[in-house]
Amino acid sequence: MPPESYIRTPKDEDKSFHSDWIRKSRVNYFACFMELWVGFNAWFKQACDEMQDRKCIDKIKLGDISTNELFNVFDYLLYDTESKESLLFRGNLEALYYTLNAANLKYPKGPKSKANPDKAECRKIGFNDVLIDWKKGIYASAYQDLFHSFKPETEREREAEEQKIEENPDHLDDFIELDKVRLINDSKLIFSGLIEIVYQVRCKLFHGDLDPDDPAHYGAVKYCYELLSEMAGRLKT
Repeated sequence: MPPESYIRTPKDEDKSFHSDWIRKSRVNYFACFMELWVGFNAWFKQACDEMQDRKCIDKIKLGDISTNELFNVFDYLLYDTESKESLLFRGNLEALYYTLNAANLKYPKGPKSKANPDKAECRKIGFNDVLIDWKKGIYASAYQDLFHSFKPETEREREAEEQKIEENPDHLDDFIELDKVRLINDSKLIFSGLIEIVYQVRCKLFHGDLDPDDPAHYGAVKYCYELLSEMAGRLKT
């Protein structure tokens, strides 16, 4: 008679491994993002002719001539509403908006508190509070809200917007509509904000500040990876 540990019981036979396999099938976006960043880092170090990442990121955000190609790719993907790549890009951009709201990630520094000048208020990383000018990060004016509004859902909201458009036809030029989220219609500002967000998530990841089992942290890395991959993949070698 075999040892008791080798005897198959009904409980063992009924055990399902589907949840284990589903977990194993999940894409490791943390590793994917790290590998992607190595290639992207090599590109911008050469394009910016700088050694410090922070200086390179600031140059990219400003649309320096040598890095303007990346902005052109972003601008095309943001405004093109017909290609599958653009639709996916805009969808990932909106998904990142929601994910960052849930992730509760903070900038390493923030503007000084008026109530307590010696204390900095670290702001939440997201589209509602994007650090546009890193050098002036201690001032509230360095942050921008890229969110415009949500798409009207109720009949009353739709009627109110139709009335607004009737009175001001240029109202539609005020925003870029994704699915439900609308961003301000300023591609250069959105690009600058997105690059800063991707870089901040990169820093959190490389410094071990993200939890791979936290759905919001995982999502932040996933959508940063998808957006950067689509842009970087279109850069000329």
